[in-house]
Amino acid sequence: MLDNTITLAYDAEGDGSPVDVVIRRDQEYADRSVYVFPDADGADHNVGFYRTRPKQVGNFKGVARTRVKITKPVEVVGVDGSTITSASIYELSVSNPKGMSPEDKTASLEELKAVLENAIILEMHFANQEI
Repeated sequence: MLDNTITLAYDAEGDGSPVDVVIRRDQEYADRSVYVFPDADGADHNVGFYRTRPKQVGNFKGVARTRVKITKPVEVVGVDGSTITSASIYELSVSNPKGMSPEDKTASLEELKAVLENAIILEMHFANQEI
């Protein structure tokens, strides 16, 4: 189980100057934990950690799934010019067949990290929705 508090090195400005932010467990369920950020009003700024255990089907041992979902309130301008608060949601999902080697998992995670750390992909795909 994850600790009740987790320290994240958070670079809000993306300028290479991260600061430590401590998130704390707010809710715990079977196969899910929700942590809140220090600025959360209630639980509106949070990160959820999810898991789905593999289920065997015939000769196949199944697929284990993990997911992270970050929800953060942001202000946007409405059609009428008024300010509206809405949720920004970022999710990451990983599926691995049961029995996958630790080396293959590490290699796949490193590929994912490389994609998420690529400045062009961050700007063009995630920020500007280019494909």
